[in-house]
Amino acid sequence: MHGSVAADLAPLVGHGRRGLVQRLVEPQAERLPGDRVRLAVAVPPDGLIVPVVKDADRLGFTDLVRAIADLTERARSKHLVPDDVKGGTFTLNNTGALGSVAGQSIINQPQAAILSTEAIRRRPAVVGNTIAIRPLMNLTMSFDHRIIDGLAAARFLDEVQSGIEEWTPNRIRL
Repeated sequence: MHGSVAADLAPLVGHGRRGLVQRLVEPQAERLPGDRVRLAVAVPPDGLIVPVVKDADRLGFTDLVRAIADLTERARSKHLVPDDVKGGTFTLNNTGALGSVAGQSIINQPQAAILSTEAIRRRPAVVGNTIAIRPLMNLTMSFDHRIIDGLAAARFLDEVQSGIEEWTPNRIRL
């Protein structure tokens, strides 16, 4: 992935059902002018609330982190307004923060998908021709097949995985 994860989501989840279906049926279709990613971020204050970073695909990494931090703080201090939790197209959920290693999240309709990051655990892994202990994390993604083609979703998840495994500071747009 190059740029921000949110920017890479735009072709999948940006413009709502009509635009997504058009792009899945017609892969050469241009990105619609209104394509935007509204990234929902699961925050556990005294339960779970999912505020939304509007136009997340327009933000670089630093601004995205700031926007998520602001929404998280306001969620935990109970200072969100109704508009802060509306309009999400894609949820990012960190069930791993609670120790989960193999959860499967459910889509918050009418969103297109939810990506969950699981706990990082040291496990045996094949490295070359040997087995070594490595920190490994599972990623799970649920998606609405009416909006996202399974192949496109699998490719996106592979890009996220590669982006994490091959991460360098030069790969992100600040």
